[in-house]
Amino acid sequence: MVTVGLGPLAGILAIIMDTIGFAARFYSERFEEVQKGPSEALTATGGGRLSVIFGAILPESFASMTATSLFSVEKAIRSAVTLGLVGAGGIGVELSTAMRLFRYDQAAAIILVILVVVVAFEQLSTSIRKRII
Repeated sequence: MVTVGLGPLAGILAIIMDTIGFAARFYSERFEEVQKGPSEALTATGGGRLSVIFGAILPESFASMTATSLFSVEKAIRSAVTLGLVGAGGIGVELSTAMRLFRYDQAAAIILVILVVVVAFEQLSTSIRKRII
């Protein structure tokens, strides 16, 4: 906060750091749950570390990682609205301003746009998950 101050950049950095931490935790847990058989087979045939990672660990984890990544983006969209409501910039500030000025028609339009974006991204992520799994 001291480096960038308050405002949109601080909000963006907060969302980025939160998303990276959230996704990294779930990725690491998924990597720990990977079956040992394929990794051991690749190692036994002389495969190096990169071969094990790209040949055994990532293929088994890909669907879970995709779902986690998509959920992280959905979470970031919702967080952007929330942070905007408390002054970090973005559409949340517009919503807050419309509500303070009693412009409920504008506030309703902003809420509708947010809802459409969230639902559209949910449909897109569902479609991607079906293709991956």
